[in-house]
Amino acid sequence: MEIEFKKEYVPLILIVLIGIIYIYLASNTAMLGEDEAVYFTMAKEFLKVEYPTFTNTGFPNVFQPLVPLINVIPFYLFGVALSISKVVIAFFGVLTMIVIYLLGKKFGLIAGLLSVAILLSIPLFTQYMFINYLEVPIAFFSVLAIYLFLQLDSVKKAVLTGAVLALSFYAKGSGIFLILIFFIYSFIRYFYKRDIDLKLVFTVLLVSILMILPWIARNFMLYNYPYVEGLNLFFKQPPFGNPTWLSEALTSLSLNVNYYGTFGYISIIFGIFGSVYIILAKEKRLYVSILLIILFLLAFNFRGAAAIMDPRHLSIIFPEVAIIGAFFLDKFYEKDKKLLLLVVAILLLSVYSSITVALSTSSSQRYTQDYIQAMTWIKGNTPEDAKIFTAYTGSLSYFADRSNVWVIDEFPNVMTTQDPIYIYDTLKNYNVSYILIWRGIVADRYIIPESNLLGAFTYNFVNVVSNDKQHFNVTYQNQDNIIFKLV
Repeated sequence: MEIEFKKEYVPLILIVLIGIIYIYLASNTAMLGEDEAVYFTMAKEFLKVEYPTFTNTGFPNVFQPLVPLINVIPFYLFGVALSISKVVIAFFGVLTMIVIYLLGKKFGLIAGLLSVAILLSIPLFTQYMFINYLEVPIAFFSVLAIYLFLQLDSVKKAVLTGAVLALSFYAKGSGIFLILIFFIYSFIRYFYKRDIDLKLVFTVLLVSILMILPWIARNFMLYNYPYVEGLNLFFKQPPFGNPTWLSEALTSLSLNVNYYGTFGYISIIFGIFGSVYIILAKEKRLYVSILLIILFLLAFNFRGAAAIMDPRHLSIIFPEVAIIGAFFLDKFYEKDKKLLLLVVAILLLSVYSSITVALSTSSSQRYTQDYIQAMTWIKGNTPEDAKIFTAYTGSLSYFADRSNVWVIDEFPNVMTTQDPIYIYDTLKNYNVSYILIWRGIVADRYIIPESNLLGAFTYNFVNVVSNDKQHFNVTYQNQDNIIFKLV
């Protein structure tokens, strides 16, 4: 039997080949982020059929559970390892490329190919394919939701779309924006154009809400608070909110996002031109993508200093920017085939830049070896229930498998006092038994606005603790780290 080879298979083959390379690189990437270690720890606890409660941190566990849950299956099959978690994220990246190609191909083969290329040209998309964060999974659900939305013509597809929207929320909290955008766009279409089936819209709404309700109910039962973007506006936050000093730090650390560094020049330029072209040409199928970008950017820029404005939170709109830019380029290519050279140049430049980012990320190392040695010492020489007073919760849980204490109300006073007994009594009150000080987080002030540290050890604290041999004993020390035991 002769198998017909179609030209649209070529981009899929290229995506798979790039995906194999990226999955291999991800499995060997040593980079460790703080949240990455938290998700890894959650997955380990899920594997033990334990729901992570994080009761030892004093904060509620409101991390979205979907990706850690997905890690359970490969952990069970191949063993527990951070590299496995990274492969899962890289696999989500490959799926994102496949879906955006299928979405782009609705407008033409070249549009599908360019969609993948522009997505790969976004530096943070490639970078986060190698780190066990939630940015790539939410990008996947974002483009999958739009892909399904454009085919919404039956109850079965409505149920599937509702399920995907709910899963996007369980993957990352910003998934709530996908649900919001879906209904804003649907009702606009219904009331102004009457060209959308409202029954299907309500079906999507019902399915997504029913799937999300258990999480909201769970948060109310445990914390008497929804912990859901938007719903938070209608409820008073419980008293275990951030200490004043941490709120000050978050305010100081809110970043001025470099959009070119986040999205890359290619996607920014063609994304802007594409948005204008789509509006002028009245290409209604892509209005939902533009609406999502506008609403999310508005929310991102005007949400205040409640959280650090990290560029990675923008990943939910990466696919939309890519497909809009690809649509624009494809339309110009249709009008003038002489632009083939430009198309090829963008394809090659995008793949080259993506591979460059991939190689640099896979070879990066966040923590120095002597810091890891200090963590290893803690794991082998302290009780399993020992609490460590130090920053970087994720790294401590990953390398040392211990809990830490850091975000406490008395933190400013502890860092500035000259009284070692006050420090000792305060830390003992939080059941702290060890202090780990890394020279990389020691400074004159306990808040460093120009860094990404939510507070820092002060030189004053180090001197006061070091000079009190009665309450603090040095149990381990290397070039850049020192560990004290509270006597």
